[in-house]
Order: sequence, then structure tokens, then C-alpha cells
Amino acid sequence: MTIQDLEILQREYTLNIGRLEGQISTLNSQKTEAENQRLNLRKNKETYSKSVEIMQIVQKQAQDKILRGLEIIINHVLRSILGSDYQFIVEDSRRGNYSELDFKIKSPNCQVPSDPIVTESGGILDLVSIALRIALMELNNPKIDGFLLLDESFKHLSTNHVKAVAQLLKSLSQKLDRQIILISHNYRFVEEADNIIEVK
Repeated sequence: MTIQDLEILQREYTLNIGRLEGQISTLNSQKTEAENQRLNLRKNKETYSKSVEIMQIVQKQAQDKILRGLEIIINHVLRSILGSDYQFIVEDSRRGNYSELDFKIKSPNCQVPSDPIVTESGGILDLVSIALRIALMELNNPKIDGFLLLDESFKHLSTNHVKAVAQLLKSLSQKLDRQIILISHNYRFVEEADNIIEVK
């Protein structure tokens, strides 16, 4: 091998070294960019995780507010008619990814909060049903406007409570600024009605 051959070989090696240094520089730039992207992704993940936590807290607070609102309205209806010994309780639970609501009632006959369908009379279920409808109309956002139509909604209620129900409906109509139209065969409701339409 001659000196010229060695010089040619040296130039080739020098060119190869230059190319390799260029590739190393490119790879280092890509590595730095990838590291920056990784850090940005980590920050975004933390931000999104915190956002989800905040949204879950807000959702839970809103849900609790609505559930307490349901309890307040339904307890008001029950206690106005049946007395302070009655308590309506909403229990929320989770089954997998789904929320569930259980309605319970404590009454003089049943001190342990129990499913009202199993433990209570049809009249109490009528009251809870009406109270739930009123609560949902009032607590919905936006509020559901319009009248409330009740067709034989208290047919299972003891006649001893009809006057109290009529007074409660009149009071709720005024407080909630909502017209209540009641269809009934029970003439005891007539005494408290503002307007009467008789169909024969």
C-alpha cells in the first residue's frame, strides 16, 4: 500500500466520520425533541387527570345537592300529610360504572329505612310519586315550566288525608308558581280548589 492509497483511505474515513457525526447530531436532536414531547405529554396527562378529578368532585357535589333537594321536597310532602314521623331517604351507590339510587322510607311502622314499595301503603307511594315529579320539575336545569297535571293521583290515599293533600297542593302551587290541575272523583278536593270544572 502506497502513501497515496493511505491518503485516499484517510479522506474516506474522514468523510465517513463527518457523516456519522452528522447522523449522531441528527439523532441527538431527535432524542431531545422526543424527550421534550415526552415531558409535554406527561404534563398534559397530569393536567387531564387533575381535570377529571375536579369534574368528578363537581359532579358529586351537584349530585348530592340534587339528592338532598329530592329528600327535602319529598319529606316536606310526606310530613305535611302524614306527620313528622316519616322520613324519605335517597341512597346513592355505584354498580360498576353506573350510579344507582335507592329510595327508602322510615315510618312509625318501619323504623329501619326500607324500600317503600315493599313496606308502605299505596297512599304513601302516591304521595312519594307526586313529590318526585314535583321535585324533578323544580330541580331540573333548566327548570321545567308549565302546569302539573294529576289524574286520580291520590286514589290510594286514605280519605282522612284528602283535605291536607288539597291544602298542600294549593300551597305548592303558590310557592312554586305552578298551576296544578287535579282530576279526581273525590269531592273532598273541591273545598280547596280555586277553580272547578265538573264533567258529567
